[in-house]
Amino acid sequence: MKTVAFLFLCVFMLHHVGVVRADTENVLDSEVETSYEHNGEFMELVIEVTGKHHFETRIGRLGEKYMLNGMSGFGERFVFYGYIEVLTDTYRTQNAFVFTLDTEGNIVYEWISEDQEHVSEIVQYYTLGEKIVLQMHKQVTIDNRYNEFLSTYFFTLEEAVDFESRISVPERLNHGVVFDDVLYLGVYENRDYLYAINHDFELYDDDVVYGIINQQAYVGKANGFVMNPARVGSEVVFGYFEIDYPGHYVIELRDENVHFTVDPVISGVTDEGVYNGSVKIDVSSGYILKNGQVFSLDSHIDAPGYYDITVEGLNGYEKTISFTITSNIDGIFDGQTYQDERILTFKGEGYLNNRLIASGLVIDEAGEYNLRIIGENGYVEQHHFKIEFSDNGSSGNNIMLYMEIGLLVSAVLLVGGWFAYQKFLKK
Repeated sequence: MKTVAFLFLCVFMLHHVGVVRADTENVLDSEVETSYEHNGEFMELVIEVTGKHHFETRIGRLGEKYMLNGMSGFGERFVFYGYIEVLTDTYRTQNAFVFTLDTEGNIVYEWISEDQEHVSEIVQYYTLGEKIVLQMHKQVTIDNRYNEFLSTYFFTLEEAVDFESRISVPERLNHGVVFDDVLYLGVYENRDYLYAINHDFELYDDDVVYGIINQQAYVGKANGFVMNPARVGSEVVFGYFEIDYPGHYVIELRDENVHFTVDPVISGVTDEGVYNGSVKIDVSSGYILKNGQVFSLDSHIDAPGYYDITVEGLNGYEKTISFTITSNIDGIFDGQTYQDERILTFKGEGYLNNRLIASGLVIDEAGEYNLRIIGENGYVEQHHFKIEFSDNGSSGNNIMLYMEIGLLVSAVLLVGGWFAYQKFLKK
Protein backbone atom coordinates (compact mmCIF):
# COMPACT_ATOMS: atom_id res chain seq x y z
CA MET A 1 0.00 0.00 0.00
CA LYS A 2 2.84 2.39 0.85
CA THR A 3 4.52 1.59 -2.49
CA VAL A 4 1.36 2.46 -4.45
CA ALA A 5 0.97 5.71 -2.59
CA PHE A 6 4.58 6.67 -3.28
CA LEU A 7 4.21 6.02 -7.02
CA PHE A 8 1.00 8.05 -7.11
CA LEU A 9 2.77 10.94 -5.42
CA CYS A 10 5.65 10.83 -7.94
CA VAL A 11 3.25 10.84 -10.90
CA PHE A 12 1.31 13.74 -9.39
CA MET A 13 4.46 15.81 -8.95
CA LEU A 14 5.68 15.11 -12.46
CA HIS A 15 2.39 16.17 -14.02
CA HIS A 16 1.88 19.31 -11.98
CA VAL A 17 4.93 21.09 -10.68
CA GLY A 18 7.94 18.80 -11.08
CA VAL A 19 11.11 19.43 -13.12
CA VAL A 20 11.38 16.42 -15.42
CA ARG A 21 14.89 16.79 -16.84
CA ALA A 22 17.68 19.37 -16.92
CA ASP A 23 20.60 19.67 -19.37
CA THR A 24 23.35 22.26 -19.44
CA GLU A 25 25.56 23.40 -22.35
CA ASN A 26 27.85 26.34 -23.08
CA VAL A 27 26.60 28.48 -25.96
CA LEU A 28 27.74 32.00 -26.95
CA ASP A 29 29.95 32.29 -23.86
CA SER A 30 26.91 31.57 -21.69
CA GLU A 31 25.69 28.61 -19.69
CA VAL A 32 22.34 27.39 -21.05
CA GLU A 33 20.26 25.12 -18.86
CA THR A 34 17.13 23.52 -20.32
CA SER A 35 14.48 21.67 -18.32
CA TYR A 36 10.82 20.67 -18.49
CA GLU A 37 8.15 21.72 -16.02
CA HIS A 38 4.55 20.59 -15.90
CA ASN A 39 2.25 23.54 -15.77
CA GLY A 40 -1.29 22.33 -15.42
CA GLU A 41 -2.37 20.72 -18.68
CA PHE A 42 0.90 21.05 -20.60
CA MET A 43 4.64 20.82 -20.18
CA GLU A 44 6.85 23.88 -20.60
CA LEU A 45 10.37 23.94 -22.00
CA VAL A 46 12.33 26.20 -19.65
CA ILE A 47 15.51 27.87 -20.93
CA GLU A 48 17.72 29.60 -18.36
CA VAL A 49 20.81 31.47 -19.59
CA THR A 50 23.56 32.80 -17.34
CA GLY A 51 27.07 34.11 -17.93
CA LYS A 52 27.64 36.64 -20.69
CA HIS A 53 23.88 36.77 -21.30
CA HIS A 54 21.09 36.51 -18.71
CA PHE A 55 17.46 35.58 -19.38
CA GLU A 56 14.80 32.95 -18.85
CA THR A 57 12.36 31.88 -21.56
CA ARG A 58 9.46 29.44 -21.28
CA ILE A 59 7.87 27.77 -24.29
CA GLY A 60 4.83 25.52 -24.25
CA ARG A 61 1.26 25.18 -25.50
CA LEU A 62 -1.75 23.16 -24.50
CA GLY A 63 -1.56 19.58 -25.77
CA GLU A 64 2.08 19.94 -26.89
CA LYS A 65 5.35 18.81 -25.41
CA TYR A 66 8.63 20.27 -26.71
CA MET A 67 11.42 17.70 -26.80
CA LEU A 68 14.84 19.24 -27.35
CA ASN A 69 17.39 17.37 -29.49
CA GLY A 70 20.09 20.03 -29.38
CA MET A 71 21.11 23.66 -29.17
CA SER A 72 23.82 25.83 -30.65
CA GLY A 73 24.85 29.41 -31.32
CA PHE A 74 24.98 31.30 -34.59
CA GLY A 75 26.10 34.92 -34.62
CA GLU A 76 24.15 36.54 -31.80
CA ARG A 77 21.36 33.96 -31.80
CA PHE A 78 20.66 30.87 -29.72
CA VAL A 79 19.34 28.00 -31.86
CA PHE A 80 17.15 25.20 -30.43
CA TYR A 81 15.73 22.25 -32.36
CA GLY A 82 13.95 18.92 -31.84
CA TYR A 83 10.34 17.74 -32.04
CA ILE A 84 6.96 18.42 -30.46
CA GLU A 85 4.68 15.64 -29.26
CA VAL A 86 1.14 16.62 -30.17
CA LEU A 87 -1.81 14.82 -28.57
CA THR A 88 -5.42 15.72 -29.31
CA ASP A 89 -8.73 13.93 -29.03
CA THR A 90 -8.52 12.79 -32.67
CA TYR A 91 -4.83 12.14 -33.42
CA ARG A 92 -1.36 11.89 -32.01
CA THR A 93 1.71 12.95 -33.97
CA GLN A 94 5.18 14.39 -33.74
CA ASN A 95 6.23 17.63 -35.48
CA ALA A 96 9.72 18.96 -36.08
CA PHE A 97 10.56 22.39 -34.69
CA VAL A 98 13.37 24.96 -34.66
CA PHE A 99 13.45 28.37 -33.06
CA THR A 100 16.04 31.03 -32.34
CA LEU A 101 16.32 33.46 -29.45
CA ASP A 102 18.15 36.76 -29.33
CA THR A 103 20.55 37.59 -26.49
CA GLU A 104 17.62 38.86 -24.39
CA GLY A 105 15.56 35.69 -24.74
CA ASN A 106 13.05 36.91 -27.34
CA ILE A 107 11.92 34.50 -30.06
CA VAL A 108 13.34 35.78 -33.36
CA TYR A 109 12.37 32.87 -35.57
CA GLU A 110 10.20 29.77 -35.13
CA TRP A 111 9.19 26.97 -37.48
CA ILE A 112 7.02 23.90 -36.80
CA SER A 113 6.34 21.26 -39.46
CA GLU A 114 2.64 20.88 -38.47
CA ASP A 115 2.11 17.65 -40.42
CA GLN A 116 -0.59 15.38 -39.04
CA GLU A 117 0.21 12.52 -41.44
CA HIS A 118 3.92 12.18 -40.72
CA VAL A 119 6.26 11.93 -37.76
CA SER A 120 9.23 14.27 -38.05
CA GLU A 121 12.01 15.78 -35.96
CA ILE A 122 15.06 18.00 -36.41
CA VAL A 123 17.90 15.70 -35.39
CA GLN A 124 20.98 17.80 -36.15
CA TYR A 125 22.23 21.29 -36.80
CA TYR A 126 25.28 22.30 -38.91
CA THR A 127 27.01 25.55 -39.79
CA LEU A 128 27.95 25.61 -43.46
CA GLY A 129 29.66 28.87 -44.34
CA GLU A 130 27.12 31.57 -43.51
CA LYS A 131 24.21 29.12 -43.47
CA ILE A 132 22.43 27.25 -40.70
CA VAL A 133 21.70 23.78 -42.10
CA LEU A 134 19.09 21.59 -40.41
CA GLN A 135 18.75 17.83 -40.75
CA MET A 136 15.25 16.40 -40.38
CA HIS A 137 14.08 12.79 -40.28
CA LYS A 138 10.58 12.10 -41.58
CA GLN A 139 8.52 8.95 -41.04
CA VAL A 140 4.99 7.75 -41.67
CA THR A 141 2.90 5.91 -39.09
CA ILE A 142 1.46 2.60 -40.28
CA ASP A 143 -1.88 1.57 -38.73
CA ASN A 144 -1.14 3.73 -35.67
CA ARG A 145 1.31 1.08 -34.53
CA TYR A 146 4.79 1.63 -35.96
CA ASN A 147 6.71 4.18 -38.03
CA GLU A 148 8.21 3.56 -41.45
CA PHE A 149 11.16 5.76 -42.38
CA LEU A 150 10.64 7.98 -45.43
CA SER A 151 13.49 10.48 -45.96
CA THR A 152 16.21 12.62 -44.49
CA TYR A 153 15.82 16.29 -45.39
CA PHE A 154 18.41 19.07 -45.41
CA PHE A 155 17.46 22.72 -45.60
CA THR A 156 18.61 26.08 -44.32
CA LEU A 157 16.89 27.85 -41.49
CA GLU A 158 15.28 30.39 -43.81
CA GLU A 159 14.04 27.66 -46.17
CA ALA A 160 12.32 25.53 -43.54
CA VAL A 161 8.84 26.51 -44.75
CA ASP A 162 9.72 25.07 -48.17
CA PHE A 163 11.89 22.16 -47.01
CA GLU A 164 10.36 19.63 -49.42
CA SER A 165 11.87 21.51 -52.38
CA ARG A 166 15.36 21.27 -50.93
CA ILE A 167 17.66 18.25 -50.52
CA SER A 168 16.25 14.88 -49.51
CA VAL A 169 17.73 11.38 -49.52
CA PRO A 170 16.02 8.05 -48.81
CA GLU A 171 18.48 6.81 -46.14
CA ARG A 172 18.36 7.52 -42.45
CA LEU A 173 21.62 9.41 -42.01
CA ASN A 174 22.94 9.50 -38.48
CA HIS A 175 26.45 10.91 -38.90
CA GLY A 176 27.62 14.23 -40.34
CA VAL A 177 30.73 16.38 -40.19
CA VAL A 178 31.66 19.73 -41.77
CA PHE A 179 35.14 20.04 -43.28
CA ASP A 180 36.38 22.80 -45.62
CA ASP A 181 32.86 24.16 -46.08
CA VAL A 182 31.46 20.75 -47.09
CA LEU A 183 28.97 18.70 -45.07
CA TYR A 184 29.83 14.98 -45.26
CA LEU A 185 27.00 12.58 -44.42
CA GLY A 186 26.83 8.89 -43.64
CA VAL A 187 24.95 6.26 -41.68
CA TYR A 188 27.73 5.39 -39.27
CA GLU A 189 30.87 7.08 -38.01
CA ASN A 190 34.19 5.79 -39.43
CA ARG A 191 32.45 4.44 -42.52
CA ASP A 192 32.37 5.77 -46.08
CA TYR A 193 30.22 8.83 -46.57
CA LEU A 194 27.13 8.41 -48.74
CA TYR A 195 26.46 12.06 -49.57
CA ALA A 196 27.96 15.51 -49.25
CA ILE A 197 26.56 19.03 -49.47
CA ASN A 198 28.76 21.93 -50.56
CA HIS A 199 28.50 25.61 -49.55
CA ASP A 200 26.29 26.29 -52.61
CA PHE A 201 23.87 23.68 -51.26
CA GLU A 202 24.54 21.18 -54.03
CA LEU A 203 24.30 17.45 -53.30
CA TYR A 204 27.25 15.18 -54.10
CA ASP A 205 26.93 11.39 -54.44
CA ASP A 206 29.39 8.72 -53.39
CA ASP A 207 31.93 7.13 -55.79
CA VAL A 208 31.85 10.05 -58.23
CA VAL A 209 34.59 12.52 -59.15
CA TYR A 210 33.20 16.03 -59.55
CA GLY A 211 34.99 18.61 -61.70
CA ILE A 212 37.08 16.12 -63.70
CA ILE A 213 35.82 14.30 -66.81
CA ASN A 214 37.16 10.95 -67.95
CA GLN A 215 39.73 11.20 -70.79
CA GLN A 216 39.79 15.00 -70.55
CA ALA A 217 42.94 17.18 -70.67
CA TYR A 218 43.29 20.23 -68.42
CA VAL A 219 45.71 23.12 -68.90
CA GLY A 220 47.67 24.28 -65.86
CA LYS A 221 45.74 22.36 -63.24
CA ALA A 222 42.79 20.06 -62.62
CA ASN A 223 40.40 20.73 -59.74
CA GLY A 224 38.15 17.99 -58.47
CA PHE A 225 36.14 16.70 -55.54
CA VAL A 226 35.74 13.20 -54.13
CA MET A 227 33.62 12.41 -51.11
CA ASN A 228 35.73 9.54 -49.81
CA PRO A 229 39.51 9.06 -50.01
CA ALA A 230 40.63 7.98 -53.49
CA ARG A 231 44.04 6.99 -54.81
CA VAL A 232 45.75 8.99 -57.56
CA GLY A 233 48.99 7.19 -58.29
CA SER A 234 50.96 7.14 -55.05
CA GLU A 235 48.86 9.91 -53.50
CA VAL A 236 45.47 9.87 -51.77
CA VAL A 237 43.00 12.70 -52.35
CA PHE A 238 39.91 13.61 -50.35
CA GLY A 239 37.37 16.41 -50.63
CA TYR A 240 38.45 19.27 -52.87
CA PHE A 241 41.83 18.65 -54.49
CA GLU A 242 44.07 20.26 -57.09
CA ILE A 243 46.67 18.65 -59.35
CA ASP A 244 48.99 21.10 -61.13
CA TYR A 245 52.01 19.01 -62.13
CA PRO A 246 52.01 17.82 -65.77
CA GLY A 247 51.23 14.16 -66.23
CA HIS A 248 48.79 11.39 -67.04
CA TYR A 249 46.63 10.52 -64.03
CA VAL A 250 44.11 7.91 -62.94
CA ILE A 251 41.67 8.40 -60.05
CA GLU A 252 40.81 4.99 -58.65
CA LEU A 253 37.21 4.78 -57.42
CA ARG A 254 35.33 1.80 -56.08
CA ASP A 255 33.46 1.00 -59.30
CA GLU A 256 35.42 2.83 -62.00
CA ASN A 257 38.63 4.68 -62.83
CA VAL A 258 38.79 8.23 -64.20
CA HIS A 259 41.67 9.00 -66.57
CA PHE A 260 42.78 12.58 -67.24
CA THR A 261 45.81 14.66 -68.23
CA VAL A 262 47.28 17.88 -66.89
CA ASP A 263 49.15 19.98 -69.49
CA PRO A 264 51.57 22.75 -68.47
CA VAL A 265 50.97 26.41 -69.22
CA ILE A 266 53.69 27.57 -71.63
CA SER A 267 54.01 31.28 -72.34
CA GLY A 268 56.51 33.47 -74.19
CA VAL A 269 56.41 31.45 -77.41
CA THR A 270 53.87 29.51 -79.43
CA ASP A 271 54.25 26.24 -81.27
CA GLU A 272 55.70 26.81 -84.79
CA GLY A 273 56.20 30.49 -83.99
CA VAL A 274 58.95 32.56 -85.66
CA TYR A 275 60.71 35.37 -83.76
CA ASN A 276 63.26 38.00 -84.76
CA GLY A 277 64.43 38.86 -81.26
CA SER A 278 65.09 37.49 -77.83
CA VAL A 279 62.38 35.39 -76.14
CA LYS A 280 61.78 34.47 -72.50
CA ILE A 281 59.83 31.31 -71.83
CA ASP A 282 57.74 30.55 -68.77
CA VAL A 283 56.41 27.08 -67.91
CA SER A 284 54.00 26.51 -65.03
CA SER A 285 55.67 23.28 -63.86
CA GLY A 286 57.41 20.14 -65.04
CA TYR A 287 60.92 19.02 -66.00
CA ILE A 288 62.01 21.36 -68.83
CA LEU A 289 64.46 20.66 -71.67
CA LYS A 290 65.70 22.90 -74.49
CA ASN A 291 66.87 20.90 -77.51
CA GLY A 292 67.37 17.94 -75.19
CA GLN A 293 69.30 19.80 -72.49
CA VAL A 294 68.10 20.96 -69.07
CA PHE A 295 66.80 24.52 -69.40
CA SER A 296 66.55 27.27 -66.79
CA LEU A 297 63.51 29.52 -67.01
CA ASP A 298 65.60 32.45 -65.74
CA SER A 299 67.51 32.71 -69.04
CA HIS A 300 66.57 34.33 -72.35
CA ILE A 301 66.98 32.73 -75.76
CA ASP A 302 68.33 35.17 -78.34
CA ALA A 303 70.62 33.18 -80.68
CA PRO A 304 69.13 32.27 -84.06
CA GLY A 305 68.15 28.65 -84.42
CA TYR A 306 65.52 25.93 -84.33
CA TYR A 307 64.31 25.20 -80.80
CA ASP A 308 62.31 22.46 -79.13
CA ILE A 309 61.05 23.07 -75.60
CA THR A 310 60.04 19.77 -74.02
CA VAL A 311 58.15 19.46 -70.73
CA GLU A 312 58.28 16.06 -69.07
CA GLY A 313 55.75 15.06 -66.41
CA LEU A 314 54.49 12.04 -64.52
CA ASN A 315 53.62 8.64 -65.92
CA GLY A 316 55.36 9.10 -69.27
CA TYR A 317 53.91 12.52 -70.00
CA GLU A 318 55.78 14.65 -72.56
CA LYS A 319 54.82 17.82 -74.42
CA THR A 320 57.03 19.60 -77.00
CA ILE A 321 56.61 22.95 -78.73
CA SER A 322 58.89 24.08 -81.56
CA PHE A 323 59.79 27.59 -82.64
CA THR A 324 62.41 29.51 -84.62
CA ILE A 325 64.53 32.57 -83.91
CA THR A 326 65.94 34.30 -87.03
CA SER A 327 69.18 36.29 -87.36
CA ASN A 328 67.20 39.52 -87.67
CA ILE A 329 69.41 40.50 -90.62
CA ASP A 330 69.48 44.19 -91.49
CA GLY A 331 71.17 46.02 -94.37
CA ILE A 332 70.20 43.78 -97.26
CA PHE A 333 67.34 41.75 -98.68
CA ASP A 334 67.80 38.41 -100.39
CA GLY A 335 68.01 38.74 -104.18
CA GLN A 336 68.40 42.54 -104.26
CA THR A 337 70.95 44.69 -106.17
CA TYR A 338 72.35 47.83 -104.54
CA GLN A 339 74.29 50.83 -105.95
CA ASP A 340 75.82 51.95 -102.67
CA GLU A 341 77.71 50.46 -99.79
CA ARG A 342 75.95 48.14 -97.33
CA ILE A 343 76.29 47.72 -93.56
CA LEU A 344 75.39 44.21 -92.40
CA THR A 345 73.98 43.64 -88.90
CA PHE A 346 72.80 40.24 -87.71
CA LYS A 347 72.86 37.69 -84.90
CA GLY A 348 74.59 34.36 -85.15
CA GLU A 349 77.69 33.12 -86.96
CA GLY A 350 78.01 34.89 -90.35
CA TYR A 351 80.01 33.94 -93.46
CA LEU A 352 80.30 36.30 -96.45
CA ASN A 353 81.46 34.40 -99.54
CA ASN A 354 82.65 31.69 -97.12
CA ARG A 355 84.67 34.16 -95.04
CA LEU A 356 83.80 34.51 -91.35
CA ILE A 357 82.59 38.03 -90.59
CA ALA A 358 81.20 39.94 -87.63
CA SER A 359 78.00 41.92 -87.42
CA GLY A 360 78.46 45.58 -88.45
CA LEU A 361 80.64 44.87 -91.51
CA VAL A 362 80.65 47.63 -94.18
CA ILE A 363 80.66 46.39 -97.80
CA ASP A 364 81.83 49.13 -100.20
CA GLU A 365 83.09 47.08 -103.13
CA ALA A 366 81.06 46.04 -106.14
CA GLY A 367 80.39 42.38 -106.62
CA GLU A 368 78.13 39.43 -105.98
CA TYR A 369 77.79 38.29 -102.38
CA ASN A 370 76.50 35.22 -100.60
CA LEU A 371 75.78 35.71 -96.89
CA ARG A 372 75.32 32.54 -94.85
CA ILE A 373 74.27 32.74 -91.16
CA ILE A 374 74.46 29.64 -88.98
CA GLY A 375 72.38 29.19 -85.82
CA GLU A 376 71.42 26.52 -83.30
CA ASN A 377 70.24 23.00 -84.08
CA GLY A 378 71.05 23.04 -87.84
CA TYR A 379 69.59 26.48 -88.53
CA VAL A 380 70.99 28.20 -91.70
CA GLU A 381 70.00 31.40 -93.49
CA GLN A 382 71.18 32.16 -97.06
CA HIS A 383 71.09 35.68 -98.55
CA HIS A 384 72.27 36.57 -102.09
CA PHE A 385 72.77 40.19 -103.16
CA LYS A 386 74.80 42.40 -105.53
CA ILE A 387 76.49 45.79 -105.37
CA GLU A 388 76.89 47.56 -108.76
CA PHE A 389 78.57 50.97 -108.94
CA SER A 390 78.65 53.32 -112.00
CA ASP A 391 81.24 52.84 -114.83
CA ASN A 392 83.84 55.07 -113.14
CA GLY A 393 83.59 52.90 -110.10
CA SER A 394 81.73 55.43 -108.01
CA SER A 395 78.61 54.55 -106.25
CA GLY A 396 75.46 56.63 -106.64
CA ASN A 397 76.19 58.33 -103.35
CA ASN A 398 79.68 59.34 -104.56
CA ILE A 399 78.29 60.85 -107.78
CA MET A 400 75.89 62.94 -105.78
CA LEU A 401 78.74 64.02 -103.55
CA TYR A 402 80.83 65.13 -106.57
CA MET A 403 77.91 67.11 -107.99
CA GLU A 404 77.41 68.89 -104.67
CA ILE A 405 81.14 69.77 -104.49
CA GLY A 406 81.03 71.11 -108.07
CA LEU A 407 78.08 73.33 -107.32
CA LEU A 408 79.82 74.64 -104.21
CA VAL A 409 82.99 75.53 -106.17
CA SER A 410 80.93 77.29 -108.85
CA ALA A 411 79.19 79.37 -106.21
CA VAL A 412 82.52 80.37 -104.65
CA LEU A 413 83.91 81.46 -108.05
CA LEU A 414 80.85 83.53 -108.83
CA VAL A 415 80.98 85.35 -105.51
CA GLY A 416 84.71 86.00 -105.92
CA GLY A 417 84.21 87.37 -109.43
CA TRP A 418 81.50 89.71 -108.23
CA PHE A 419 83.76 91.21 -105.55
CA ALA A 420 86.60 91.68 -108.12
CA TYR A 421 84.26 93.45 -110.51
CA GLN A 422 83.08 95.83 -107.77
CA LYS A 423 86.66 96.67 -106.93
CA PHE A 424 87.44 97.43 -110.61
CA LEU A 425 84.50 99.82 -110.87
CA LYS A 426 85.74 101.87 -107.89
CA LYS A 427 88.99 102.51 -109.66
